[in-house]
Parts: sequence; structure tokens; C-alpha cells
Amino acid sequence: MNISKIFIRHGRCHQKRNMDSQRGVAMVEFAIVLPLLLILMFGLIEFGLVLYNKQVITNASREGARYGISSEDGIRISENKIRNIIIDYVDTHMITFGTDEIGDELGDIIITPNPQTETTKNNYYDTYKNLICTVNYEYGFIAAGLLLSDINLSATTVMKFEKIPES
Repeated sequence: MNISKIFIRHGRCHQKRNMDSQRGVAMVEFAIVLPLLLILMFGLIEFGLVLYNKQVITNASREGARYGISSEDGIRISENKIRNIIIDYVDTHMITFGTDEIGDELGDIIITPNPQTETTKNNYYDTYKNLICTVNYEYGFIAAGLLLSDINLSATTVMKFEKIPES
């Protein structure tokens, strides 16, 4: 045998042994990094859902207030109609994964002043009175529910009543 071939053969054997030992290292590194990447990814998704749902709550409050400051045939819109506009908007736009619905509790939607108490022309509501729609939603975290408690998303919209035309 040639000495150079033995040296090369031993070099290849030694090199092959190093490659075999490196394969396990990559798997261990992957096992360590994967949970961190998953936590980061689900945290970003959860944060995006919170921001999106906050925007939906704000828009629902605006929709209810805009509908509530107008009138139908000279009569103010009732609180139930305003509430239904808000609930319909939230139900069609909010992402909850079926965990909860708005309007389940009495304090979720607050409308002041209450349009049901005064429904005549302009006796209580003149041009300078405001309608205030407040929408509250208890957001329960999906992925981080074990670590974080629920947070309250709230939006309030204030709009001036439109003057009802005298007939």
C-alpha cells in the first residue's frame, strides 16, 4: 500500500465522522429555535387581531352614532335600532373565532342620551345636543390566553344631532 492513500483514506474517514456528528447539532438547534419562532409568530398574529378588532369596535361606534343622529319621518331613531346597527356591524366584521359576541351583556353598548325617552321633534334634542355611542368588548386572547388576562377594547363616538325639519 501506498502511504499517501492510507493518509487520504484516514482523512476521509475522519471527515465523514465529523459530518455525522454535525447532523445532530442542526436538529438540536432547530428544536431550540422553533418554539421561540412560534411564540413570536403567534404573538404577532394576536397583536394584529387586537388592533383589527379595536378598529372594528371604533367603526361600529361611528356607524351607530351616525345612524342615531338622523331621523326617520321626523322621529328620532330608537336605541334598539342604533344597538342593532352596531351589533350587525360588529358581527359582520369582527374576528373572534366564535368565542364571544358583542351585545351579550348589558354594558357592551351604551347610548346617551337614550333616544327612547324623548322621541318627539326637537323638544329634547335640539341642534346642539350630542349623541354618545360607547361600545365595549372584552377581548380574550387566543394563543396567549394562558399567560395574559382579557383586555377591554372600548370606543366612544360623539356626534351632534341633526335638526329634524319642521313639517
